[in-house]
Amino acid sequence: MLGGRVAEQIFFNHTSTGAADDLRRVTQTAYAQVTVLGMDPALGPISYPPPKEEEMQFYKPYSESTAELIDERVRGLHMFTVY
Repeated sequence: MLGGRVAEQIFFNHTSTGAADDLRRVTQTAYAQVTVLGMDPALGPISYPPPKEEEMQFYKPYSESTAELIDERVRGLHMFTVY
């Protein structure tokens, strides 16, 4: 998913806003892995599906401490390690 971003780093020795969609997609996938697919051992087999379009975007069905744990677990995923 980060192919465009990595290619920019390799060929141009910097990244631009052109690879922003790569970063958005990998971030969405990481959050889905932790919050929707129940693939995180710290949270366990639970699913917090994203809100539907007609629902308020700022509502979350979990506490602030769970939100912090989710952010911590997403940041800890190896898919964000870019060499």
